[in-house]
Amino acid sequence: MGIKVLYTKDRDQYLKQIKETLLEGREVIVPDEYKYLANEWLSSAKTGPLYSSESLTDSIRDMHTFERVDDFDKFRLAYLNDYYDSRDDLLGSLGCAIYYLDDQLCVYRKSGDRKILSDLRSRGLRLGSKLTENNVGKFVTNMAVAYSEQVVCRVGHENYLQMFTPYACFAHRWYEERRDDSGIMLVVTPVLNCSPTIQKAIDFILTFEDVTHKIYYPFTQKRSDYLESVIYNNGAHELYLDEHGEVVFVTKHFEEIFGKSVKLGPTPSIGQFMPELSYLTDFFDELRNPCTTREVMLLTAEKKHGFFQAIPEIIHTYNGQRGLRCTLQYAGKKKTSNSTTAAGTKLRYNFDSIVGESEKMCALKAYAKRISASPSNVLILGESGTGKELFAQAIHSASARSDGPFVPINCASLPKDLLNSELFGYEEGAFTGASKGGAPGKFEQASGGTIFLDEIGDMPLEMQSALLRVLEDNTVIRIGGKKYIPVDIRVIAATNQNLWKQVQKGHFRADLYFRLNIVTINIPPLRDRSEDIPALSQSLLNHMLPAGVKRTLSPELVDLLKKYYWPGNVRELRNVIERCLSYSSSELIGIDQLPEDLVDQLNGRQVRDSADVQFENQPMDMEDWRGYNRDKVIELMHKYSGNKSKVAQALKISRATLYKRLREYNIN
Repeated sequence: MGIKVLYTKDRDQYLKQIKETLLEGREVIVPDEYKYLANEWLSSAKTGPLYSSESLTDSIRDMHTFERVDDFDKFRLAYLNDYYDSRDDLLGSLGCAIYYLDDQLCVYRKSGDRKILSDLRSRGLRLGSKLTENNVGKFVTNMAVAYSEQVVCRVGHENYLQMFTPYACFAHRWYEERRDDSGIMLVVTPVLNCSPTIQKAIDFILTFEDVTHKIYYPFTQKRSDYLESVIYNNGAHELYLDEHGEVVFVTKHFEEIFGKSVKLGPTPSIGQFMPELSYLTDFFDELRNPCTTREVMLLTAEKKHGFFQAIPEIIHTYNGQRGLRCTLQYAGKKKTSNSTTAAGTKLRYNFDSIVGESEKMCALKAYAKRISASPSNVLILGESGTGKELFAQAIHSASARSDGPFVPINCASLPKDLLNSELFGYEEGAFTGASKGGAPGKFEQASGGTIFLDEIGDMPLEMQSALLRVLEDNTVIRIGGKKYIPVDIRVIAATNQNLWKQVQKGHFRADLYFRLNIVTINIPPLRDRSEDIPALSQSLLNHMLPAGVKRTLSPELVDLLKKYYWPGNVRELRNVIERCLSYSSSELIGIDQLPEDLVDQLNGRQVRDSADVQFENQPMDMEDWRGYNRDKVIELMHKYSGNKSKVAQALKISRATLYKRLREYNIN
């Protein structure tokens, strides 16, 4: 298509002279290249207002027409709301105003550059304005009706009305043949803004309107087809998917029990609408087994969890489209055995327990809350002491599995020979000392809830293979057993190691890494969010005090805490707060009440072995850290010409610690 706008100040003034002379009835020679414009001006003068009119008159504002925008137009706008908003934002950023007109050329929506909108509104262009030829003369809006395949443009004094001469005006008509329905989109931008780049952008965006409606109509038609293929009030709890996995319809009884409906607008995917049922899209693959019933735990409108039998069925509409109907039948409340109940850890934390109002923590908490609703596995990365289990519990508490057990297991603390039986359980007689009747493993105990695998990076390779099988098949087999036991679990894993580097070194399975690393959370170290230390310190202090007792840290002490490096993160901060509490009995705890060694530590004159400190969001392993630390020491020794006092000061360590590092790194 390609619109080409020719604007120069001299050309615009020349066209102005020709137009004024022509419309005043005086003789003027019109060059051939401008005769089409002359015809437009003369035609406008016969049917429209005076060309010199600075404003639109109220007589052209037909509010009845504006109010009569039909339901289809309203639905179209709602359905494509995200598309329209993003397009409006883009055009607005280019310095454009956008007006939407119905098939009567009546403005029913406007957006974009506020300065332009305000200027044109003062001239009478507002919601309800009718831009027909009788009202505004030959203008791009009414010309676009005749040239539906093109973007019509007039720039400067090419426009008949004087109120539009400071602008370049672009219009494009969309048309839906099957409904005999149409509308106009009008874009206005100052003539001085009308560069070739802007022209290309406007041309592309307006032309894309055709594509949008070609895509839009089949979706709406498809939704209508589904509505015709089902009985709305059939008494069943049913939802319907199209072959793309989007929820196109739910029954009234489904809405009542789950509090979810398919609203006017873009149809949501099943993963967005009800993540627990995202597996239903698998049934569209003809290579898969036929539809089978599965028991799932769902959250009702009353915020209660219950088990439901999900019964899927492939269906076909009258026009040959394929879809899926899923009927949900209530199967009762959560069923737990005593062993499962005993295995679950009593939750102490939720998102309200996470103290931190820094930008990083606010963004992290918001992200963690969003992914809580997802059934996907989560991998939490962070240095030791940053609060990985706190986040794991919070995610479980906010998930649909919150009524189920939360089962933590530390992969680094369990002996290698016990890890298998702890995770997968064992049958009676499986080994010497096996309990009578056997015992379920952690995965069985966590069924219906969440299993938290802490320090996953320390899991032996042979156990990684077994874990991968569980994640792939959702079944376990006990030691000494022959029967596969189905489990319904969500895995949250955590580590302070760089798992990808462990994969590269052959210490961690790549397939397991990718299976776990679906959703990743990086918890920043405390040193990277020092603005959280005041509130965090007070919160830790309050938890250590008896009920009704109030004590605070002095501003000087808080400032000192904020400057400290915190290699041990929140765990070390908790230790320091506890020491402060033990050394001071005053209501206000100050620096002068603390022992010298603690003050020296906080001032950086006595720091723990910094080899335990890890940098970056992706934690370094010990080997990487030592290399980094050695390079840093060498760099500073060179910078300060071997002055060890300055190097120690730059590293915030004592001279004694520096000498220790120099010997360890073999630096002369």
